[in-house]
Amino acid sequence: MPVESALGLMFQFGLLIVGILSLANSNKKK
Repeated sequence: MPVESALGLMFQFGLLIVGILSLANSNKKK
């Protein structure tokens, strides 16, 4: 497996997790 594709997948997964965490945080504040 090419390193570039692995890094791309990890990067997308990280962005997805960050988005979910930020959504959860904004929901907790309300």
